[in-house]
Amino acid sequence: MIPERALSGGTNIHFRTLYSFGYHQYDGSGPQSALYRTSECSQVCSDSLYGTTTAGGVNNAGTIFDIYTDDLTARYFDGSVVMSFSPATTGSDPIGPVTEDDRDHGSRWLFATASQGGANGKGTVVERRGTEETLSFDGRDGALPIAGLTGGPHRRHGYVSYSATSEGGAHNLGAILAIELSKNKLTSKVPHSFSGASDGEYPNSQLAGTSIFLGTTSGSTSGSNSVGGTVYEFALGSSTLTTLYTFKDVKDGADPTGVFALSQNSVSVIYGTTAQGGSSGYGTFYELKQTGSHYEKVTLHTFAGGSTDGAYPQGAPAYRSDNEFYGVTKKGGSHNCGTIFRLNLNPAQYEVVHSFRCVKDGAYPEAGLVGGADGLVGTTTAGGAYHQGSVFTFKRLKRQRQSLL
Repeated sequence: MIPERALSGGTNIHFRTLYSFGYHQYDGSGPQSALYRTSECSQVCSDSLYGTTTAGGVNNAGTIFDIYTDDLTARYFDGSVVMSFSPATTGSDPIGPVTEDDRDHGSRWLFATASQGGANGKGTVVERRGTEETLSFDGRDGALPIAGLTGGPHRRHGYVSYSATSEGGAHNLGAILAIELSKNKLTSKVPHSFSGASDGEYPNSQLAGTSIFLGTTSGSTSGSNSVGGTVYEFALGSSTLTTLYTFKDVKDGADPTGVFALSQNSVSVIYGTTAQGGSSGYGTFYELKQTGSHYEKVTLHTFAGGSTDGAYPQGAPAYRSDNEFYGVTKKGGSHNCGTIFRLNLNPAQYEVVHSFRCVKDGAYPEAGLVGGADGLVGTTTAGGAYHQGSVFTFKRLKRQRQSLL
């Protein structure tokens, strides 16, 4: 672990709740997904923030929602349900984020996954606003999709996206999937099934990247010993993956929850969090730096929990300018309802910038942050005005001037 010091002076955070779930009877509850942002400009610019809720909706099986904002005022003012999931057909318990494909000159096709339900009870991929097709997993082609989809290359007669399911595949330990929408039909192929050996088991994060994907698994096996997960790389067109790092034991970190890659002086550097482990057991923030054919790990922060630090970080860290990362923890902070933290790389400086106040602004965030029109945006799984979770935004205010993150 490298030395770190607390950030001090000159900054504070403006936090605002955009929407509290439960205001309408069927508007969803318990969002666990990161948000997906789209922007459109004609005479006026506007943003849409798409996400999923794990419960609620007409069938109490979860929803896809859209929160809209006018870019001129940056006020998010409407929460609307795009669809309500149905357990036997479109699935239930959607956990992963929404993605879009702007494939037909502005005609947006919307994709999401449900971790349970569907025709075979093992989860689904759904498309809305275009074909309105549903693909039900049968176990051989994956099961328990909790990570959502990542857009891949466009093809002349179809569109391919990629995902990692936490179960299913040849060994029922998870699979990487290529999911194609062609001729108004969704089909899937399995380029790689996790074996539980050096490649890990139970992938748990959305794939990051374009032609080369990065992902994490929550478990792996070293000889006869179970260790704390892996970070892996998967190239399009390949049937095998490369394990970049295996967490050695609980103190090294356990259950990595997503990654973000940077290129620094032509050297690949990966940043991520583990939801558990470290010297305190509450998770870590780490750096993997490429050295020849290997990656070396440095722990930048070990979460301590309690009232002054977060516990159990969630999702991939969000990178901003000036070598700063922002992220969330599920618990810890002054009310033990989670925190927003900031970590500056040069040198390693860490601070909690917001402690969630449970009922007032949300509780227990379980998804990473994304950029929005008004700073960074995210979700909480509980709390808020109606105790069903919330969507929030925040930005950092600098002394003598105000700037977005």
